[in-house]
Amino acid sequence: MKRDERTPDFEIRQLRKGVHAALWGRQDADAKALMIAHLVLSDIRGQRIVQSTQISASVLAHLRRVDDVGYLRWATIVKKIRGIREFADEAADLIHAPSPRLLVTQNWRRWARA
Repeated sequence: MKRDERTPDFEIRQLRKGVHAALWGRQDADAKALMIAHLVLSDIRGQRIVQSTQISASVLAHLRRVDDVGYLRWATIVKKIRGIREFADEAADLIHAPSPRLLVTQNWRRWARA
């Protein structure tokens, strides 16, 4: 469900595209986007209605564990970061309170399709 209460059908392809945009130019961006999309699906499994903000928060949590630059790009939109100070605070938080890392490689794609 969108903020304006529209209820479009969920499309994993669209989610992957959005995550991939945040990961543009990053190493293993395709594999990372695919993995994050699957993790988000796992987070929302069994729910009939899912808020778009819930999906965005799930992506944010998983990106934080996978790619700092992708996380900052996504956070800029989701958290409505408007200035350099807010951006610097978010980046400093990644340094001072890092999340446990999820390692993603191209090999993950084969496992995900199995």
